[in-house]
Parts: sequence; structure tokens; C-alpha cells
Amino acid sequence: MESLASVVTDLTAMTAHWPRDNNEWLIRLTECARRTIDATSSSVDQPFWNTDSAGPYLDAQVEAMRTRGVTIRRLFMIKEDERDNPDFMSRFTQLCWDQHDVGISVRFRVLSLPVPPERPHPRPVVARDVVIFDSELYLEFDPDRQEGNVQTRLDADGRRVDGQVRTFNALWATATEVTPRPAPSTGASE
Repeated sequence: MESLASVVTDLTAMTAHWPRDNNEWLIRLTECARRTIDATSSSVDQPFWNTDSAGPYLDAQVEAMRTRGVTIRRLFMIKEDERDNPDFMSRFTQLCWDQHDVGISVRFRVLSLPVPPERPHPRPVVARDVVIFDSELYLEFDPDRQEGNVQTRLDADGRRVDGQVRTFNALWATATEVTPRPAPSTGASE
């Protein structure tokens, strides 16, 4: 009861926090989306897609696309060492194809390793797991040092939402599209 009261109080300030993942809110907000869902999915989040929790979330997204015409874009953030690992890339490409096959627009971006401070460089992209619903509110998952999601934040403050939307659109514009799934072989010889 205390936790619920705290969330309700927080929402008066247009934001609320939970001390762990909140998959139920993720699904419920997906069920409420009317136009768009834009999501970044970092390396921290990728193991999520192999859990029992992922199925209902993906089902809710498919339903949103099918019944309400919601457009869903997912931007995966991977590390350079992951991109250079053939086993990882094989699993990652399969994950991207699976999501693309259900109607989700999928792109990915490789996160560069930190550059030494003595070398000037553009500001690095920070991998955050964020889901933006209808450009009106977002859920953000803050990972701990062991790379597990330990805090969820719901935010509907217009300025912060606009910032998340701009960040997502800039990342999406510079991300790589996933190569198409190879066509199945007919097996017929000529």
C-alpha cells in the first residue's frame, strides 16, 4: 500500500519510480498506445527477449499494430565487441528478423568504446532502455553495475518527453537497418 501511495504521489509531479523492472506497466502502456511506440534496447536488455516476460510484451505490441495501427520502432544498441563476435551477431540477427517479421521496424547502432579524454570526439551515445508511448510519456529502465534493470521510471513531463523523442529520432536516423532475412531455398535443381 505504501508503494502504491508513493507512486500516486509521484505522478502528481508527472513522474514515478519503481525499485525494479515493471513489465506489467510496460504491457499496460503498450495496450494504451494509439499511434507510436519507439524503444531503445541496449545490451542490458537483450537477454530480456529470451524470458517468459518477453512473450506477453511482444504479443501486446503485435495486437497494438494489428488492431490500432500503432507504428513500432525498436533501436537495438550493441557494443563493438558484440558486433565483432560472430556467435553474438548470429543470435542478434535472428532476434532482429523475428521482430521485423511481426511488423516492428528494427535498426541497430554500434556503441563505440570510450575515447581517451585527451582526444576530442563527439559526445558518446549512452545506452538506455527507454520506451516512448505516443510521444507523450516514456518508461526508462536504469541498470545497475551488474547490468540488470533495477529501477523503472515513468515520466510524462513534456520537456523531458520531447528530449527523449528528439534523442530517439536522432539515433534512429543514424542507425543501421537490419539486412533482410535470406529467402528460403527452393531446393530445385535446374
